[in-house]
Amino acid sequence: MIGIIVTGHGNFATGMVNALELLAGSPEALEAIDFEGSQSGEALSEIICNSAMKMDDGNGVLVMTDLRGGTPFNISTQLSMSKCKNLEIVAGSNLPMLVEAYMSRDSVDSAAALAQQIAASGKEQIIYFEKTSASATDGNDDEIELD
Repeated sequence: MIGIIVTGHGNFATGMVNALELLAGSPEALEAIDFEGSQSGEALSEIICNSAMKMDDGNGVLVMTDLRGGTPFNISTQLSMSKCKNLEIVAGSNLPMLVEAYMSRDSVDSAAALAQQIAASGKEQIIYFEKTSASATDGNDDEIELD
């Protein structure tokens, strides 16, 4: 089973995993690693690498981060090029991506394939609900059409 690590600033990671638990139950081989302001990058690096080594069954570990260029992302990418080479990193993670990763990880054969899949689906999940002048003024809130 492909392991999943969710990491990000503040309580991003625990918030995402708590939301997943509400939707899918108690997750296996999934860990939330929060990056608090008082924590050093070295400490975060050690926690991520230890977690990844514990979860890696040979198919890799997916690391989902909040921001591209942020400390959790930067540390994860550095680890993937050094002592934890079996990491695949996706930045800009959202809850639909996490749900898909968790539900799909048994149907793909590598963390790299899973990362590509959820990156594509994450983009599809982002929409802007643009109110048209007719829907904003007709008072009919029951009939909303989505594409």
